[in-house]
Amino acid sequence: MFGAVKKWFSERKEAKEIVAIVFLLETPRLLVSGMVEQLLRQAGVLSEDSAGQPVLKEEQTSYFRCMIDGFELTIASSPQRYAGLSRPRAGLEARLSDGMTRHQGFVTIDCWKAPEGTSRREARPLMAKIAAALTDDSTLLYYDWTTRRMCLNDPEILDLLTAGNLDEAVQSIGDIVVNVDYNSGRTVQAVEEARRRWPEFVSAFATKGKDEPFIAKVRFEHGENVEHMWVEVTACDENSLTGTVANRPFKIPKPREGDVITASIEELSDWLMIRDGEPVGGFVEAILRGGK
Repeated sequence: MFGAVKKWFSERKEAKEIVAIVFLLETPRLLVSGMVEQLLRQAGVLSEDSAGQPVLKEEQTSYFRCMIDGFELTIASSPQRYAGLSRPRAGLEARLSDGMTRHQGFVTIDCWKAPEGTSRREARPLMAKIAAALTDDSTLLYYDWTTRRMCLNDPEILDLLTAGNLDEAVQSIGDIVVNVDYNSGRTVQAVEEARRRWPEFVSAFATKGKDEPFIAKVRFEHGENVEHMWVEVTACDENSLTGTVANRPFKIPKPREGDVITASIEELSDWLMIRDGEPVGGFVEAILRGGK
């Protein structure tokens, strides 16, 4: 397997432009010929040559070369961390940062040659379909070398990749999750202000217009994990609120997006409403935007 990694690196050095999709894995995978062939056939991307033989050859363990629609591609897996990406940078979307930190292996799909008169980049929709076919539960995220963008492994992204819509997939990662230090002095003060001024929210909610948004951020705990998520408020008083969870959880299994919850004021961490066309509240959000 390590010979396959060396072979892949040597080919990468000779390429003038990298056209590749890499997906990072929480658990390393060993790709085997029969499995890869079956998955690509199920995805409808693997053809046969004139002699009726599949155009998929395993050159080394977990290193495959294939010709599909005139494009020369390789598919390789490695039990190592991917060296082509740097450490997570400050401000990176939290789930992407988490995937980069946790991954222990990767699969890469590279395009080396294209049919005459076409660009290797034109293989990217095909490569997206292959990536979707090879995705499993250990897949954390995908990285597109052409756009230098990443996207998460979730059902919506997987549907886009299955359809070959790589550009759309890497343009959207779903809900943005930002790491916030709720123990820092400024954030603690912002949370305290949100709770102190909660009666303003309750009073305004009682007279709100039909389409005026009123949302609150609530603290949820599951074991040692804590997550703050937005809730679309449907009822509230000075001591509690009820509403629908508006985010997908990242660190905890529940509540899920769309669940109806009731929370006490002690679990409130922020709130935001629109009155007369102007935002009111968003005390922690102001810190994230570089405000007060």
